[in-house]
Amino acid sequence: MDIEHLEVADGERLGIVGESGSGKTMTATSIVGLQPPEASVTGTIEFEGTDLLGLSSRELAAIRGKDIGFVFQDPAKALNPMMRIGKQVAEALKLHLDLSDHEVSERVLELLNQVQLPDPEDILRRYPHQMSGGQQQRVLIAIAIACVPRMLIADEPTTALDVTVQNEILALLRDLSISRNMGLLFVSHDLGVIRSITETVAVVYGGQLVEFGPTVDVIKNPKHRYTQALVAANPGIAKNDQLGEIVGRQLDVIGGSVPALGHFPSGCRFRGRCGAETEACATPPEITRLENGRFYKCWNPIEAVVEGEGSDNGTH
Repeated sequence: MDIEHLEVADGERLGIVGESGSGKTMTATSIVGLQPPEASVTGTIEFEGTDLLGLSSRELAAIRGKDIGFVFQDPAKALNPMMRIGKQVAEALKLHLDLSDHEVSERVLELLNQVQLPDPEDILRRYPHQMSGGQQQRVLIAIAIACVPRMLIADEPTTALDVTVQNEILALLRDLSISRNMGLLFVSHDLGVIRSITETVAVVYGGQLVEFGPTVDVIKNPKHRYTQALVAANPGIAKNDQLGEIVGRQLDVIGGSVPALGHFPSGCRFRGRCGAETEACATPPEITRLENGRFYKCWNPIEAVVEGEGSDNGTH
């Protein structure tokens, strides 16, 4: 991975977006030490002044779940199918907090209420298979926020949900971030989802950060060719959110696929899939910084963009 510097402040909502295989989940899991055993993490990952990479497994486990919560993509796999919901929510509380059994029971009911599950007293006695996908995801969120973490990492938490439930989960995460002044790192391949919940976005391709800035600005006025391709390929992004603009419109696709690790071209890793590459693209692009904290890495950036559509009329 080649992530120069990302920061999530208290109450801030940062998105990481890119195709499957771009490095989004690897970035998120590396923060809390959940990356695959064969993965090597270099650099620094600081949390409230502490470099997490310098901690032992035991020390990191004390932070993971207590100060940093993690919501996984597939609740059916993340939840224990043999354990009742109430017991699973209580586990994090018993592990990290010094509470009596009565206090744990009260806290479990409070958490199930906070994530807006109906009839919490009935829910806590159920097993995961007795709940819908949306309800299972709410349970995962309850577990992740049980110890009032300073930061929450959500790795594609709405991918397997229908649109209505997806919107409910996104609203819940946004409200929790605001009400608790909790930092939120939200991982998704969907720019429409990213736009609805985050304030800033990091666009990642091939394990590299290629564009960064305020979410609305990046989507309306992308500079990197990969960001432009993501916007054009998303049928849910239309100017002023008018559905009529996307009905009947041909869906753009990004040709090819993300190369396997170790098989990226020299220079810009999007080279070979980009329709606007030049000879300069064979060398690594430099960082270009703009206003509002925006930056991108592209030798042939987009000059003019039709707002909200991601098309361009020229290049530098």
